[in-house]
Amino acid sequence: MKKIWLIISLFLVLFITPLVSADTGPKPYISLQFSDDTTNLYITLLGEDEYNGPWISFEEYSSDELSYSENSANFYEATSYNTPFNIFIKFLNYKDDYYFYGLPYSVNENNEYKWYYYPPDNFKVLIYNADTDSFSISQAYSCYAFSSYYEVSLSDGNITLTNNYNYTKEILLLILRIVITIAVELVVALIFIKWFKKREFLIILFTNIATQIILNVLVNLVTYFTGLGIIILILGEIIVLILELITYLLTFRKGTKGFSVTYVFLANILSFIVGILLL
Repeated sequence: MKKIWLIISLFLVLFITPLVSADTGPKPYISLQFSDDTTNLYITLLGEDEYNGPWISFEEYSSDELSYSENSANFYEATSYNTPFNIFIKFLNYKDDYYFYGLPYSVNENNEYKWYYYPPDNFKVLIYNADTDSFSISQAYSCYAFSSYYEVSLSDGNITLTNNYNYTKEILLLILRIVITIAVELVVALIFIKWFKKREFLIILFTNIATQIILNVLVNLVTYFTGLGIIILILGEIIVLILELITYLLTFRKGTKGFSVTYVFLANILSFIVGILLL
């Protein structure tokens, strides 16, 4: 029994420690997919809070102070994302009750705007049209998930965001992940076919159906809301391993119980690796 707990402890140290080290975890982001022409449009998000993660409001700066600062070139280069300086100044001088963090830029080649690192939880979309020298601003929105996807419609100067998260794809991937991980554990069981009979295979099948559905649904929910599904997967695999080991030791025929320990560790390590790759 001591050897089993030693292996579990080593498993935790090897896989969890790197994930909880500073600033190595997943980061939330916002994706805006535009359905309209975005030529000569520059976009940013305004946040409700003056301080948001590493971002600080630019409200204290004026265009004159920025223009004549001896560090303005470096300051501008670090914050503008290649937006022309005169357009950056227009964003700086735009007044709203939400805060500007100095990050305006155009959409990418896929007509998509992404804020990858600590986007504001509550935000407005501010768009500058270089052709008309005018701004448009959306109403306030809130992130609905760890990674929030929106489709953006531009009509008569109005900016409308709608939830664009691909729930169907996520559900299909969830089902696929459950089926594959169960299949992996059943294939591993075939190695022990000399000792495992129909009774053991049925126990393995129904135990894995229960544990893998619960584990993978939980991983998906935690990933959706917090992005920490990988940690839940690791901790969950440890709990599943212990539960399966207890179940098999209590229910397998007497002559097969010794092989159940080897099987549980081998099957769960392989299903964990597959789960990581699929996730």
